[in-house]
Amino acid sequence: MEEDYDKVELNEKIATFYRKVSEAMLEGEELVKISMLTIFAKENLFMYGPPGAGKTYILKFINLAFPEMQHFKTTMSEFRQYDDIYGEKITGDDGLTVRAIDKKLPTANSAFLDEIWKGPDAILNTLLDVALDKKFENGVEIIDVPLYFIFSASNEFPRSYFLKALFDRFPIRIPVLNVKQEENIMRLIDSDLKKLDEVPQFKMSDIDNTLLHAKEVKNSDSFKNMFISFKKKIEKKLNLKDGKEEEAKRFQISNRTIVKFGDICRISAYLNLREETDISELILGKYIFWSNMVERKEVWKIMDIVVFGDLNSFIETLDEDFVEFKKIESRYKSHYKTTVEYLIKLSTEKKYLEARIGIEELIKDAKETFRVLDKKHQELEEKCKIEKAIEENVFIDVKTIPYRIKEVEIKKEVLSSMDGAVEQIVYDGTYYDKLSKYLKEITTIIEDANKFLTDSFDYFDYEHNIEEKT
Repeated sequence: MEEDYDKVELNEKIATFYRKVSEAMLEGEELVKISMLTIFAKENLFMYGPPGAGKTYILKFINLAFPEMQHFKTTMSEFRQYDDIYGEKITGDDGLTVRAIDKKLPTANSAFLDEIWKGPDAILNTLLDVALDKKFENGVEIIDVPLYFIFSASNEFPRSYFLKALFDRFPIRIPVLNVKQEENIMRLIDSDLKKLDEVPQFKMSDIDNTLLHAKEVKNSDSFKNMFISFKKKIEKKLNLKDGKEEEAKRFQISNRTIVKFGDICRISAYLNLREETDISELILGKYIFWSNMVERKEVWKIMDIVVFGDLNSFIETLDEDFVEFKKIESRYKSHYKTTVEYLIKLSTEKKYLEARIGIEELIKDAKETFRVLDKKHQELEEKCKIEKAIEENVFIDVKTIPYRIKEVEIKKEVLSSMDGAVEQIVYDGTYYDKLSKYLKEITTIIEDANKFLTDSFDYFDYEHNIEEKT
């Protein structure tokens, strides 16, 4: 199984596959990455979206990428026959009835089931065992199904309890929608689609070896702690009714889902050439912990808050910290500068000690403001590291990053002099740049004030001043 297996080369091939196929799939970058993760995790994927959005287009490139595999594809409907999926019944010389499974789902390495929820109950009931346990009952014999993954698609979510049980066998979910960008709509009108007949090719042994080695990957403490925080927040949010948490938990992340999530994240870490998971893997939960679009919206929102922090809250506190800096700056210019100039003009100054106390208080307050700003700066740098980790993860589309912390701009409202209404919004640089600038300036304030105290220590005859004052 280990023959010709090189995880570094595999990482590069996955990245190359993504780049090539993304050029051919308009706005399909996210689907390409999640599809590859599904395949190497040996899992099942559900694609939700309207007809004609391109859910089946990804199959063309997957078939090219895995030429060894036997692929099975079908569209479900109420008229689909059991034999179409699992093979016709035949009677052997021994009188036993079995199914002719060659080139059917029980012998496939990959499968695509379109309109999955429309299939008859008998077909879907058997699919429960095939999708989860990779087993198929053929006559009196239970055989192993060599499936690596199943991709399914529908423009609706399952409604019945039975179908929801089947849905649970597809732990990775992604919406596939029509293109939105005008330039891509223009390309569709012109049929300007990049033709791609060649992509990097993979072996089934690449998947097997990955699964084997990924077991050695550890889940980091930061990853696990963030997941627990996310789990508490999302379960609380989705179990609220009329502002109160329901006693009967309508939404829960099951033990099986948590196990699946951990396995998928270790595979991601391994193929990203790491020995343990990092925070970037937590983002993969955006494709797992929901069963409809309402839940998905909340999952994405809370995941962003857990991973990146609440931007509005962060900006609000940063604005308050900037106000404190401005107060320090004002005191520095009005009190410290004035005091220095005043003392220099006089040959003696009896109020020197009082002025010194004022400057010492200024230094004390400036140091506290510096501490607060420096802590915020460290938080920003930590957010930058998280962004970088996500960018480097070959399975995550960078467009899932809700904002770039270095690019968040400071908005200022210009009010009309006539009625006080907001006339326009102007931008005053970024929070990151402004914070860096203020840290340098407050450092200079502290250094200047300390230098004055040191240099002026012997400037006056303190004993003479104190005697006169007495």
